[in-house]
Amino acid sequence: MSVEIISPIGCQTSQVFNDWITILEKPVAGFSFTPDDPNIFNNTIQFFDESQKAVGWFWQFGENGVSYISEPSFVFRDTGLIEVLQVVRHESGCTDTAIAYIDIAPVILVFLANAFTPNGDGLNDVFLPKGYFKGIESYNMTIWNRWGEKIFETDDPLVGWRGTKNNEDSVCPPGVYIYRLNYLTPRLENVLKEGQVTLIR
Repeated sequence: MSVEIISPIGCQTSQVFNDWITILEKPVAGFSFTPDDPNIFNNTIQFFDESQKAVGWFWQFGENGVSYISEPSFVFRDTGLIEVLQVVRHESGCTDTAIAYIDIAPVILVFLANAFTPNGDGLNDVFLPKGYFKGIESYNMTIWNRWGEKIFETDDPLVGWRGTKNNEDSVCPPGVYIYRLNYLTPRLENVLKEGQVTLIR
């Protein structure tokens, strides 16, 4: 490094300083992870360190936790887009940062029986979807007979059809009925399920 100094009266001097500035080596942050498409049921993420010249690590998983090891795994308990931060440190003290966004997708699981027996024995008396409904929106289920008459309707996923008209006193005869189930997923994707259910007495 050279420095040139000029005084107010025009005197000039210069000086060369060898090795005055030391450029410290720094690391390069980087990482990958698996699985590539996690969801609320597949939510344990393994992180792989791909940094260079690092001797120390700091990880931050959104607002959910931190780690100080090179290749941590982490369980994400909620859905959504989560920022994962990696900060690596070189032995010189210099640091570098890498950021990735992980999308933990919600999952809706719906299972419908193809028959039920509303005879009051406490076994399979109600036609009701089973599964995992957390975050479901705008739920609606209707039941229709073979003549196109609507027999039952509900907007509550916990209320099923009991084999009577509008779940009141008018008993529906045995036979095949049509169900129509419509709902929005937590990400507002419209889902329509249609099929047949046999009422057995």
